Amino acid sequence: MRRTMPFLKKMLIAFSRAASNLDMLISTYFPDENRWETVSTGRIIHAPCVFKAKNRTFLIGRYCSQSDERFRELQVDWRKFTRYVQQPDEEGSQTVAEATGVDPAWIEEYHHGLRTGIFVVDGTRPRLVMELLSAGDSSYPGVVQYGDEYLISDYSMHEYYPEIKRPGDWRTPCDIYISRIRFGK
Repeated sequence: MRRTMPFLKKMLIAFSRAASNLDMLISTYFPDENRWETVSTGRIIHAPCVFKAKNRTFLIGRYCSQSDERFRELQVDWRKFTRYVQQPDEEGSQTVAEATGVDPAWIEEYHHGLRTGIFVVDGTRPRLVMELLSAGDSSYPGVVQYGDEYLISDYSMHEYYPEIKRPGDWRTPCDIYISRIRFGK
C-alpha cells in the first residue's frame, strides 16, 4: 500500500539515491510495525539537505535543469566521456569526444545543466521552488535558521565555468556562497 509522507513525530524519514536510475528515494520507518517503506520520488536530486520551514519540509540539492529523463540520457555520454583514457600512441589523433563517439554539445549540456535547487516536499514528489545561482560542480548545501531567515551555504563553480573538451576540464576553482532566504506563509 502506498502512503503519502505524513511526516509524523513517530516516524523516521530518510532520503537516499537509487544506484540503478539515480532517483531520490524517500524511506519511512514505522517503529510500531518495525518496517521500512520506500518510494521513489521520480526526481534526480544529489546530496540533499532536508529542513523544515513554516511547517513545510524542504530539501536543497543538485539537480539537472533539463528534465530528469534528459539528465539520464545525457549521463550515458557523460560516463563514456569521463571514463575514457586516451592511449599515448593516439595522442592528438582524435578528440576524446570523437574517440568515444560522444557529442561534445551533450557534454556541455550535461555539465552546464547541473544546478542547486530548493524543493518543497509535498507527498512523494519534490517540487522545485527556487534555483540558487550555480552551475556544474555544485551543491553540498547547509541550512541554518537565523531569526525569520534561513542562511544557506553551498558551493558552485559557475564563475569559473570552462569549455569542456576533455575529461578533467571541469576541475576549476569553486567558491562557497551564502544565501539569505525568507519563506512566505
